[in-house]
Amino acid sequence: MDAQTAAANYYIRTMSGLRSALTEFPRKPFSDESILAVALLCKYEIVRGSVKQWSVHLDALEKLVISRGGLTSFDKDTADFLWGLFLYTHNVAKMTNRRPITPIPGAENFTFTKLDIYIGYTEEIIKICARISDLPLLSQDPVALGLEIHMMMKLSNVV
Repeated sequence: MDAQTAAANYYIRTMSGLRSALTEFPRKPFSDESILAVALLCKYEIVRGSVKQWSVHLDALEKLVISRGGLTSFDKDTADFLWGLFLYTHNVAKMTNRRPITPIPGAENFTFTKLDIYIGYTEEIIKICARISDLPLLSQDPVALGLEIHMMMKLSNVV
């Protein structure tokens, strides 16, 4: 119970600090710390299992990253962390509720192949899962369906 109370207190203080940072925008750009705080709130809600809340934080995070000029405006470690979070959440959202994906400026320059210890996935596995969830959309076109399955098997080295 003490851990839950402490977590709730940190959450409330973080939200309060972010509200303060929002009042200074656009006069003062968002700091890396503020943007990372939003990313960690998103991760916190993922762990808690609140899809509604993590998607709200994800939308805010996307806007903040875009307002800063995209992922290339961050140092490599921060950009990798944010890209991994975007990759995971976007693909999970795609598999669960078909949420449209907002392109993040600079994302085309990133390949993320590290294991994210907080969520536990690799880029290729999550991408294949998202493609698998799209297969029913191709059910009316057997040729396209067969080609997509063949391509996924080739990408995953099953063939």
